[in-house]
Amino acid sequence: MHRDDASTTRFGLLRHVETVWNREKRIQGQQDSPLTANGTAMARQYGTRLAAYPWNQIVTSDLERAVQTGRLINETLKLPSTSVRSLKEMDWGEWTGFTLAQIRAAGPERLALLDVDFWNHGPPGGETRGQLFVRIREALLSMARCHRHERILVVVHGGVLKALFQGLADSPTGQVTQRPVSGYLHWLTSDGKTLFLGDAEWMGETR
Repeated sequence: MHRDDASTTRFGLLRHVETVWNREKRIQGQQDSPLTANGTAMARQYGTRLAAYPWNQIVTSDLERAVQTGRLINETLKLPSTSVRSLKEMDWGEWTGFTLAQIRAAGPERLALLDVDFWNHGPPGGETRGQLFVRIREALLSMARCHRHERILVVVHGGVLKALFQGLADSPTGQVTQRPVSGYLHWLTSDGKTLFLGDAEWMGETR
């Protein structure tokens, strides 16, 4: 369901750009690693493309990779900006810093359980995707209630976007709605009570 009228807040959600751990295929969770040179260039490119929209502000997760992505984008947009702790990535607990191959080699049975039901089962010492969805949904609804009629650019994380797609599709134990994450601007609207998933737009180079 999609809703977009004068009474709603419109969010444009964007995943942070590439980091060193992304390139190494390591799970970052709530830890950070530096942006790569490619990531830095991509963030500036996003800024140029995002300038076509009438934004009111930028909000980022408080993790440094999201803050830095927002800062680079804002070199062009020059908007008020803030970071919000509750928008940070899923907590991957004991698996933070490892690759999926390393985790699978150490104990494939737990990873297999997550493949079946990631919504209700999480990494040891970490969050479930269901818990992440509740946290992110409440953060966005709170922003919508405080910033009615605004258009807000939100820089977050891949896990955050996947949790939103799955939760808003109302398929908590099913597969994540097949939707691209990296390089896309994902539109959401809210009346302060409900989130409505909209379209996605490619922000990278013309293909």
